[in-house]
Amino acid sequence: MAVTQRTIADNAYEVKQLINLSNHSGAVTLDASGLANSDGAGDKLEIVRVEWSVDADVSISYTGTGTTNALIIAGGTAGKWDKGIIVNGATQPNDATDADITITPIAACYGYVYIEARKTTGFGN
Repeated sequence: MAVTQRTIADNAYEVKQLINLSNHSGAVTLDASGLANSDGAGDKLEIVRVEWSVDADVSISYTGTGTTNALIIAGGTAGKWDKGIIVNGATQPNDATDADITITPIAACYGYVYIEARKTTGFGN
């Protein structure tokens, strides 16, 4: 099982991440607290674009004190989603370590997921 994450962009307004999966089945987290211009409290991200090519189902969720599903990607597909903002509905405990986006393959997965997320609460933009 292997996963590699690469930050393509991280500025005051957005983050772009490429997640490569190689026979990986564990959760992969995009943590808002480590991003540029974070003020350390209540950081929040909202997905604006996703591109993928995966051979197993993948769940993308917002996590905090509550978890909300953002997108379910069907296995054996390639595609993109760019129809607007997927609002982050997870309840935040005002803690910089929460408000992550979690990418979780349902089974061992090969492929990639590319995510563009907008920075909202807590980034001072």
